[in-house]
Amino acid sequence: MKLKTIFFNLILFFLLFINGSQVLAQSQPQDNIPDGAVPIEFIGNHIYVKTVTDGVPGTLIFDTGAYNLSLDSLYYQNHVFPYFDLVKYRVGGAGDAMVTIDIIRDIVHFSVADTSFITRLVPIYSLKPSLGDYVDGMIGLKFFLNEVLEVNYEKEYYKTYASISEKFKDFEAAKKNGWSKIHLIKQDKKILIPVEVCVNDSIYFTKNFVLDLGSGNQVSINSPIAVEYDLVNNIEDQLVFYSNHDGIGGGAVSYTFNGASIKIGDYKINDVPMSYSKNKSGGLSVTDWAGLLGNGIYSKFNICLDFNNLDLYIQPNSSFKKPYDRYKLGFAPLYRSQTLKAWVVRGLFKDSNAEKAGLQIDDRIVKINGEDIIKLSYKEARGYFDDINHLDLDIIRAGEPMKISFDLEPMLKVK
Repeated sequence: MKLKTIFFNLILFFLLFINGSQVLAQSQPQDNIPDGAVPIEFIGNHIYVKTVTDGVPGTLIFDTGAYNLSLDSLYYQNHVFPYFDLVKYRVGGAGDAMVTIDIIRDIVHFSVADTSFITRLVPIYSLKPSLGDYVDGMIGLKFFLNEVLEVNYEKEYYKTYASISEKFKDFEAAKKNGWSKIHLIKQDKKILIPVEVCVNDSIYFTKNFVLDLGSGNQVSINSPIAVEYDLVNNIEDQLVFYSNHDGIGGGAVSYTFNGASIKIGDYKINDVPMSYSKNKSGGLSVTDWAGLLGNGIYSKFNICLDFNNLDLYIQPNSSFKKPYDRYKLGFAPLYRSQTLKAWVVRGLFKDSNAEKAGLQIDDRIVKINGEDIIKLSYKEARGYFDDINHLDLDIIRAGEPMKISFDLEPMLKVK
């Protein structure tokens, strides 16, 4: 055991040495962000930060819906980490099922730019099947709870402050520049935000939602609220989305519709894509909060989270009045070019043109309209379908090549 420990310590030293220049490169100031800020990438409605975990570089999703650090299982398997004490554990997530995972009980060291963190009890989840190859783990609330956190989606950075007075010398002056303050609620390891939701002319409510910067959606409503307001029968135009890879819990079915509006703080957003769950288990079945409020909403603002005083400050940015994109694709593609050499169909909308043409969950897309998409980076894949109205797909299903074609059309009415 002593020789094994020495071996892993040597490996760790070597990895830290070769990656040292990479960590320094991450902390260098950029022209478009303020001094002391940390660069992020906002892609696909997720916030990504570069990290080094015990000598191994990676990319984490910033997730205020989570608490601790977590690592992706493939990222963990494909690298050498100095961990020996792992234990099995059963957990649930956004999906319907329970899964067995490993939890690292050793001390885990990781850094983001110039800031180093230490933690333990780190879960290892299978994240890539639901979030794509770009994600190597998630960083949660725990590491920011004693700070003030500013997130700028447009300039792509976050910055921390010791107190809110460092950000706002005079909040009355900041209010004149459009800043609004919302008081939050801390419940266990979640931060909740009050939201006024107008589903349609007859259904509206004000309830607490999880402030979830790890969610790429706008408004996700829990199943108890969906039952309370009988949303399945009281929403005229809605889509059924089904997936086998919906978060940690795996398979799930959700219902998507265009909601009338939401209001947070002083600001109202009209014609908002929303969804609700009918799950009987998992994170979207609880009664402790009404659902999740995700980056599809927050990205319309500059935001500042004061964890010390439990306040959220928001200021509309240039995308505030931009209408949301309308559902036309009919399926959810997932970037798996690095590990599976394809974009994988993560889920489908029932009765969409994609489903009617025969596309299935787990189909592997290798070409779109004759283009070899495997060569595209994750950033280049962003917005790929925006100006396309017809798809000729080359796919691989169970090892067999196939071709599927269909038109792209809006699937929901605009209010």
